[in-house]
Amino acid sequence: MRILAIASLSLSFVFSAFETLPQSPLQVGSGFTHFAEDSWEVNFLSHPASLAHLRRTGGTFLYTSRFQLTPLNQYSLAAAFPAGPANLALAFTSFGKGVYRETTFSLATGYTIGQKMETGLTINGHELSIRDYGSSRTMGITASVSYYLAETVRWSLLYRNLNSPKLGRSKESLPQVLVTVFDFSPVPSVTAAMELERDLEFRSRYKFGMRWQPMNIMTIATGFISHPGQVTAGISLRPGKGSSKWFGEIGYAIATHPELAISQVFAVRFTLP
Repeated sequence: MRILAIASLSLSFVFSAFETLPQSPLQVGSGFTHFAEDSWEVNFLSHPASLAHLRRTGGTFLYTSRFQLTPLNQYSLAAAFPAGPANLALAFTSFGKGVYRETTFSLATGYTIGQKMETGLTINGHELSIRDYGSSRTMGITASVSYYLAETVRWSLLYRNLNSPKLGRSKESLPQVLVTVFDFSPVPSVTAAMELERDLEFRSRYKFGMRWQPMNIMTIATGFISHPGQVTAGISLRPGKGSSKWFGEIGYAIATHPELAISQVFAVRFTLP
């Protein structure tokens, strides 16, 4: 019965395999937007063009608790580093436990073109394992581009699984998702993002998020999602910034759900000299 309950939840709220994409606390806090102006290395998993911002080598550990259900927990470890004209990143992500498990290894690159455009590409190697049913593997490609329409206004376009990867003997398609995002900063300490997300198999979702940096060591985020109706909030603290050659960063976010318990995200980031 417990296995059937877990499977039912997975089918109801995790629409298909590898639907649960890791996002940083500020992305989750900003309404699960793909906006990635912050420095968390895990951002490239959803928005590879964000790697173009990278200036120093660093890493992120991310833990996500979905609806306070242990079988739906997710762990991610990402590292990124400058590499000549482009930046590179690696990541490992694990979702599920025991009966059902998804594992992803990712390799990404980000590059700046001219003064206004940033591009990025992520290659994901996926493995799905189900107890007593075996495992299956496939590869997905995600691409994104950002363009500065003005100094404080940016437009981004993302296409997840653009190669239409299939999984298992049934040839189930992994989610193909198109996202367009506009973010702008009316004042230096405040940034807002508006997003339209379209999974080709489901109805579109509208997202809105805001971030406020009241001081140099803190960023606060809040957001809203149209379907299902969710409210989100997050915070990022950088207690050691400016005091040493490297500094730590801690992030936390929560997201409500109209029918289920809250989801929580916790992350720790480090930067090397």
